[in-house]
Amino acid sequence: MGRTSSTPEIAVAGVCERDVDLLLLEEFVASRAFQNWFLTTVTEQGLHAKRLVHAARSATLSNGESDLELTFESQDGRGKRLLIENKISAGLQPRQAERYRERGRSYVRRGDCQEFCTVLIAPSKYLGKGGDKKGFDVTLSYEAIRDHLKQSGDERAFYLDYMLSKAIEKATHGWQLVEDEPVTRFWRKYWELACQIAPELELPEPAPKPSGSSFVYFQPSGLPAHVILCHKVAYGNVDLQFAGMGKRLSELRQEFGSKLSSEMSILKASKSAVIRVKVPRIDMTEKLDDLEGRITEGIRVAQIVLEWFLETSATSLAGKQAISGFKKGAR
Repeated sequence: MGRTSSTPEIAVAGVCERDVDLLLLEEFVASRAFQNWFLTTVTEQGLHAKRLVHAARSATLSNGESDLELTFESQDGRGKRLLIENKISAGLQPRQAERYRERGRSYVRRGDCQEFCTVLIAPSKYLGKGGDKKGFDVTLSYEAIRDHLKQSGDERAFYLDYMLSKAIEKATHGWQLVEDEPVTRFWRKYWELACQIAPELELPEPAPKPSGSSFVYFQPSGLPAHVILCHKVAYGNVDLQFAGMGKRLSELRQEFGSKLSSEMSILKASKSAVIRVKVPRIDMTEKLDDLEGRITEGIRVAQIVLEWFLETSATSLAGKQAISGFKKGAR
């Protein structure tokens, strides 16, 4: 709906995900019509809710947080919890969709609900074409929500239209990096230590980093293009990652299984496969002096994994052939 003579001029700069979270939370709590529309839209058969019994923003468990969580009681007394991730333009975090499912299963085990559904809401540009749900049960666009809310035609609808349109406009302009100073300082310290301890890992000098930037990708020479060495600091993993090998672990085990050290394991990681060594997890917001030992251990393990891989593949003709063929056969 457009502005009329009876509606005020609105100017809100920098609409962010938190703004949209709170806007939607208000609609869920205050509008039964919005509840019914949303449930009918995101659940397979629709859910005829008797009432909303729980609503939360930034609901946190040990494996992360949901932007919004809503628990509805259905007519038959069963509880269904919606776990909603809200994105404007920032990328999804590693395993973010999987961690939403893990939280849902945890709620069911605890008896907080009998069913759950994970939902990603974002501008249509973010969601893309082709129906990719990005690991969530269902996706819903800002545009669909805006168009529904506009139908009332009142001043409130004008405000909601404005706010969601500003968020959509932000997505259209693309992701803008918001530097997190403690994380940037952590990366600088990590890079300095890597240059001293293991220059052969060839870690690039870091640019300013946003919050949550916790995957350190090394760029050593000698690795095939589809093999990546990465320290996933928040998870406590040093991974040698093989692109496109997630469904072909048996091939990787056949080639490398007998050559692994006791600390190494071969695992699936999304669409990739990894040879993984566990190291201490790191909270990048802690004091850098307290983190130096854990950073150093991660770097030294990455150094050992690189040396192991280069030696193993160099001394095995079959290994060379297998490595060169992994990418060609990836699917």
